Amino acid sequence: MKTLEIEKIGAAKPWVARLTGTDPKWGFVREFMNSRADFSRANRPKTRGVYYFFTLPDGVYEVKGGSSWKSAGDRKFILVTGSESQKIGLAEVLASFPPDPA
Repeated sequence: MKTLEIEKIGAAKPWVARLTGTDPKWGFVREFMNSRADFSRANRPKTRGVYYFFTLPDGVYEVKGGSSWKSAGDRKFILVTGSESQKIGLAEVLASFPPDPA
């Protein structure tokens, strides 16, 4: 299990979704993960310093959240194996799903 910490920047709440397949409408089948929020370091309007903690079992995930105002809406893909995670590309995400039965 990997614990991922993401700071909320601005009004947008970060999220993490486990990807389990492809979807014709949304691109991916997503299972949104629960988080635990820590407000102990937050500024008064709660636009910085609110941290969300996600506990992630092994799998492929889409992560929304960044480390600055400019990247707060960015999305990336990660592969979690044990307590480690690594950034992966779209081709690797698609290759991780079983082929569709014809």
